[in-house]
Amino acid sequence: MASSAGKPYYDYKFLGIRSFVELLDEAAKDYSMITDWSIENLYQGEASFLNRKDDTVRLGKVPKDGEDVFFLEFGLMIAPQVGARAYIVFIFDHYPTAEQMEQTAADIESLVNSRLEDYGKTMPAAQGDSPGGGTIN
Repeated sequence: MASSAGKPYYDYKFLGIRSFVELLDEAAKDYSMITDWSIENLYQGEASFLNRKDDTVRLGKVPKDGEDVFFLEFGLMIAPQVGARAYIVFIFDHYPTAEQMEQTAADIESLVNSRLEDYGKTMPAAQGDSPGGGTIN
């Protein structure tokens, strides 16, 4: 599989508050976690938005059709009061290098912003239907 739009990953998905690993467990899918010290670098540096105390980054692989498919999962703390994280997983057709992991982490902000813009277009307030704006409940 080829990477999408020059990105090292070929797919990604916003998962909400359930991790990819949790979903794999629930589906009884085989997978294995990988310890890669390059992940440590994702928590460091001026540009990093990741907080070691609250956020998680996990690398793993899933066998598929005799090949390994790799995933890089980010769990970003959204509600520290209850320990809730929002998860996004990136799928690779190869073992990602340290540089590719850094590029992937750097893409998260723009992907979230794009997702929020798309969501805003579907809200009634964005379409002028509600004078007070859209409500969550």
